Amino acid sequence: MKKQLLFLVLNKISVLNKLLMNLNENGIKGATVINSAGMAGTLASAEEEMSFSPFKMMFSGIAEDNKTILMVIDEEQIPIVQKIIVELVGDLSNPDTAFMFAVPTTFVDGITCMK
Repeated sequence: MKKQLLFLVLNKISVLNKLLMNLNENGIKGATVINSAGMAGTLASAEEEMSFSPFKMMFSGIAEDNKTILMVIDEEQIPIVQKIIVELVGDLSNPDTAFMFAVPTTFVDGITCMK
């Protein structure tokens, strides 16, 4: 079975716990959650001290913090993960929701639930 490393950058962090529970209930038994921040939010907050900041004006309302979630999953599980994410987050083409992508893995070791 081919494995994929799925990256999910979750801006709508209010759904994080429900997302992880739903993934677990649907056979996705492991994920790594990393605190992260997007470029736009970081630039806007870095320029906050300035009285006039073009970044602050352009990116006002953008969440500064997000969560990056990494999952090594079977290729066949990708549609399940996508469905769960869209159900909780909504249309990913909307701003401040999430984005995801997957890359093939050539080697995985140390994940006991995958053997």
